[in-house]
Amino acid sequence: MEQAYRDVWEAFGPTGDATILFAIDADGTPQAALFLVRNGHRVVEPYGGMTVDGGALRANYLLKWEAIRRAREAGAATYDLWGLANPGIAHFKTGFGGREVRFIGAWDLVLSGLGRRTYLTAQGLRVGRARRRAGLAATGAPGLSGAGDGASGTGASLVFDGRVIRVGAFPISVDSVHINELVKEPAVQARAQEIREEMGNPELILLGVDRLDYTKGIEQRIKAVAELFAEGLLVAKRHVMVQIAVPSRESDAHYDRERHKLEQSVSAVNGEFAHLGSPVVHYIHKNLPFEELVALYLAADIMMVTPFRDGMNLVAKEYVVSRADLTGRLVLSEFAGAAEELRGAYKVNPHDLESIKMAIRAAKAASAKETRARMSRMRRKTDRRDVFDWAQSFLSALQAQDPAGLASSDD
Repeated sequence: MEQAYRDVWEAFGPTGDATILFAIDADGTPQAALFLVRNGHRVVEPYGGMTVDGGALRANYLLKWEAIRRAREAGAATYDLWGLANPGIAHFKTGFGGREVRFIGAWDLVLSGLGRRTYLTAQGLRVGRARRRAGLAATGAPGLSGAGDGASGTGASLVFDGRVIRVGAFPISVDSVHINELVKEPAVQARAQEIREEMGNPELILLGVDRLDYTKGIEQRIKAVAELFAEGLLVAKRHVMVQIAVPSRESDAHYDRERHKLEQSVSAVNGEFAHLGSPVVHYIHKNLPFEELVALYLAADIMMVTPFRDGMNLVAKEYVVSRADLTGRLVLSEFAGAAEELRGAYKVNPHDLESIKMAIRAAKAASAKETRARMSRMRRKTDRRDVFDWAQSFLSALQAQDPAGLASSDD
């Protein structure tokens, strides 16, 4: 196979139609690579590779977006991903919600004409339904500009029926002052130490704190941890996981089934890897006092927040605020709203078991220097914007005379 790649390079390289792209980290180390070949209006990707760190950083995906963008700018009509069947391409796109794909115009490059028309028709139907629910005309171009039926506006404001409707982004945060006060309390610090002792003073504690809901990806997370135990990266007694599943909608049969499935998964992992008196997954299904949660945040070495989709997820921010000593590592779903702000986290695609496992590997292997750098970066965000700043920004926007003031925040 290597010789085949060399043959392709020798055939297309001299003409400038073969390119190798690298994703390089802040230290100048290549973490991912793509081999691209241009043939007329077609760009083919015969090879892509990445390091373990590159996978944890999602460098391969970022590099792919850059390759597709370059292909489009160069006038390519198609971008072929060798080795991926159509369902694989669809998974690649939907795994990111289509957000980045639409932004760089890759729908035009990857989808067939029929697929593109189907997608645009579906988008139009969704826009129409949303407009009808909002009391606007179902026809007309999507967006705020030129809304029709007496509505007009641009950017982040819409004038309709004598009213100005404004759109703004206000990412909610946590009470940093209160959490910092709890972290300093001797009783909370003592409880954190007691938690580690109760679990046998393991080298590494992985923690998950979620409302019991299928969207939180808890079962997928436990599967990833189970595979790491099976592979030997995690070892019973030395490494343990704590999963807090806060009860929700207990009267709903669907959530009762979800709880049953989750508890079966926990039992299966413990049945296979635990030792007598030393489970590898500690599972708690109840509400805990906030002081106990903060003690758990202090005790945990790796926090895992891997929802399939989440508006924000304040648990991730609470964990970051609690780590005033700049220790602790955060594994965070790229589909959680907090991922936009907590850029020092180890980002994962929660639909992909390998992605979760690679992030845990990277977090476990992180040096003290890397851990401090990542946590410092995240704490700068949480220190600058707590729940009171969020409330004030929202109230100030309500009082603003200039509708454009709601267009965006400085972050």
